[in-house]
Amino acid sequence: MSASIGFDDNIYILLIDEIPERINGTSVQSNTKNAHTYKVLTAGEDFVSELLLYNQRFNYHFVQPFQNDKLLLAGARTRFFNQEKYELNGKLFDLDGVLLKEILLVDGIQNLQVSKNGTIWTGYFDEGVFGNYGWDSPIGAAGLIAWNINGEQIFRNSKADICDCYALNVISDDDIWFVWFC
Repeated sequence: MSASIGFDDNIYILLIDEIPERINGTSVQSNTKNAHTYKVLTAGEDFVSELLLYNQRFNYHFVQPFQNDKLLLAGARTRFFNQEKYELNGKLFDLDGVLLKEILLVDGIQNLQVSKNGTIWTGYFDEGVFGNYGWDSPIGAAGLIAWNINGEQIFRNSKADICDCYALNVISDDDIWFVWFC
């Protein structure tokens, strides 16, 4: 599903037992009809570890370390039904695979990275910026948002006119690089 480097300079690889079906053959679904097993491989300078997450029905696309003892998995897509009902697409797991917390990172995630202090940075593609999957007034309209682990926004882009955040690189807690188009 994905490969990325964490703030700890380790490599995080997210694998799934089979590719989930797409909606009408094109759009990625948020929840899957069948339960899947995900594997998270973490590779460091002198180690490789493996974590299996069984019976998952959410379609994850990203994995990042959270602090030094947890993993954040997130799905690119999430549906909005009404103000009280929407899917939570950020899932925090401990290193034994126990789900600790679910948060809303909203629909249309193109990029996701977590800084050393635990700030979750998300860059959005056009459907996250302009809306889809029920999000008529999309939270991702800013194109680039930072969150805390409680799902609260701690930064929202107000300078760049972002339609698509093509790339995101969180170098440190104070140094964020991104590439956008509009």
